Amino acid sequence: MGPVAAELDRKTISAIAPHITKSVSAAVAALNYLEDHPLRETAHEAIHRAAFVQRGLLGCPIVLRDDGFWTACPIKVSHLRMGVSAGLVSDFGCSVCGQLVEDCDHQMGEFYSKQIHRDDEGACSLCGAINCEHTEGETHSVEAYAEARNVKAREVSFVARPRYPQARIVEMEQEMGLAGQDPRFRVLRSEATSIAMRIWVRAEVSMK
Repeated sequence: MGPVAAELDRKTISAIAPHITKSVSAAVAALNYLEDHPLRETAHEAIHRAAFVQRGLLGCPIVLRDDGFWTACPIKVSHLRMGVSAGLVSDFGCSVCGQLVEDCDHQMGEFYSKQIHRDDEGACSLCGAINCEHTEGETHSVEAYAEARNVKAREVSFVARPRYPQARIVEMEQEMGLAGQDPRFRVLRSEATSIAMRIWVRAEVSMK
């Protein structure tokens, strides 16, 4: 912990930690959505300011996994300006009648009356929930749209501009240099999982 964090009690840090984490996440999301916008650099600077507070008060975790060190530091990861795009195949069913869209007469985007019923597991035909306020037998006006079913993933590609801006890399390998070869790091491997340790650092890792 930094000198400022040392002056704060654990209760105070625990209380403000969720807000700090949320501010970092919001700044990262802003950069992802403003990739090609004039405010891109403003969002980038917001990440550095928010992450500086996070690092000073909470630290940045470095995890030993699969014989390598990994970090989710928002400053480091946000500089990897690429995302992922999934190649999927699926069927599309009508939200009104449940048939495949090519086999039904409903026009996507139009509204139709739909009577509520529940399946054998008690799931509502309108919202899909088991415990909801909808009453079986009631009729509601619903919009017809294509629901993806039986989705199968075929491939995932790295792209410069993912269709969903938040589909980004969230963790990267951290080069530790000689520190990573130190036995004091390596002996901390987990007996149960490949995640061996979590250390909290500020700006640098120094080993003597």
